[in-house]
Amino acid sequence: MNRIEIWETSATGDVVVETIRPEPPEFRRLRRVIYYIFDSIVLVITLRFFFAFLGANPVNGFVSFIHAISDPLIAPFRSITAPAIIGGGSVIEWAALFAILLYAIIAYLLVRLFRLLMV
Repeated sequence: MNRIEIWETSATGDVVVETIRPEPPEFRRLRRVIYYIFDSIVLVITLRFFFAFLGANPVNGFVSFIHAISDPLIAPFRSITAPAIIGGGSVIEWAALFAILLYAIIAYLLVRLFRLLMV
């Protein structure tokens, strides 16, 4: 694999050499695919969270569609805490917030793992 060397002189006059290995195109594609999939998952769960927070009508077609897609994604987190009912139909779904956080961490860790394996 090609390496790029960057030669710099530090403030003390020492020559510092940094070797950079460019990412292979396959890794860049894989990284984009991973982030696209997980960003889509996080977007759907975020919409669900805001619909619940704003007290959106669950009978509405779009809201029920988002709930149907996101239900299996947040199911593992439902037993952690109960949703908080604010009033006026607004709900804070803690399970959705936990799911958003966990899916973002999983995406980051997957990209780091593949970077270690491919670069």
